Amino acid sequence: MARQANPNLQGQLLDAAVTVFAERGLLAAKVSDITDLAGVSKGAFYLHFESKEALYEQMCRQFIADLTGHLAGHGSLLCGPEALGMHVVDQLATADEALLDWLWQRRVHLQMVLAGAAGTPLAHLSDEFIEAIENSMLASIERMHCASCVEPMLTSQFLAAMATGLIVMYARKLVQSRERPAVTRDVHHFRRIMMLGALLTPDQLDTLWTSAAIHAVPAAAPSAH
Repeated sequence: MARQANPNLQGQLLDAAVTVFAERGLLAAKVSDITDLAGVSKGAFYLHFESKEALYEQMCRQFIADLTGHLAGHGSLLCGPEALGMHVVDQLATADEALLDWLWQRRVHLQMVLAGAAGTPLAHLSDEFIEAIENSMLASIERMHCASCVEPMLTSQFLAAMATGLIVMYARKLVQSRERPAVTRDVHHFRRIMMLGALLTPDQLDTLWTSAAIHAVPAAAPSAH
């Protein structure tokens, strides 16, 4: 009679695997590393998972699916022209903060996805993680453009790429940090900058730039007589 998989052991293996993959990467990790940390036999591992690669892919895809669920909240904040008041900046910043807090709490999973499969055929999973963020940013920005009925100077694609780059860089900072960074301050500043670029017309942006340049020029020193 075939042995039955123990669901409690599966949880132990998952907890051990994310630690091993984050610390050593998929390429260097061994099944024995995972089973030793979980305190189970290699035979128990193969009752639950086909291979370390299959386990890694399953865990990454679940993480990306969970991330996509969090990102869905950004687009829902922008459903019409009434949502374009400046209060939406704070709403979006709050959503960003919730996302980054979620990533902070799961920074071991984050590290596993960002770099764990380097040098293996599953390295594309880190790109899928980034694409999930970019797709969400693009959808939010395009809703802003549609609701505002203005043609901004910066394209939706450029703004989405810029936003994604900043979030991914911040995610890498979270992985490396021992203490939670000043997420609240950072995301509110970031969202104010993004909203200006997304909603103002070229003329308005030029006016702001000219005004800022004028105020940045130091007053001329009085001439000596």
